[in-house]
Amino acid sequence: MRQPPDTSNYFAEAAMTNKIDVDAETIIGLFDVPQHYPGPRKPSKATIFRWIYQGLKVPGTDDVVKLESVKLCGIRCTSLEALSRFLSKSNNHQPDK
Repeated sequence: MRQPPDTSNYFAEAAMTNKIDVDAETIIGLFDVPQHYPGPRKPSKATIFRWIYQGLKVPGTDDVVKLESVKLCGIRCTSLEALSRFLSKSNNHQPDK
């Protein structure tokens, strides 16, 4: 029988992998992410939470990329810059050096 995923570390891992600089980046609420998502198909709220806690497997590799988030005043938020980093990494885009 298939075992359900272990959810005990989702919140702790999301907090540990946070790289958002709240002073320098444009903070947005998670429910505002679809408005800033490029393309005609907008992600659902459940998809955004899955990107934060479980991540997204990068095509062609075994890497998993997570959308960075931060909790401010009890509200989980991300930034426009974090969304951009997530989309670049999830599409296996190598930035120019």
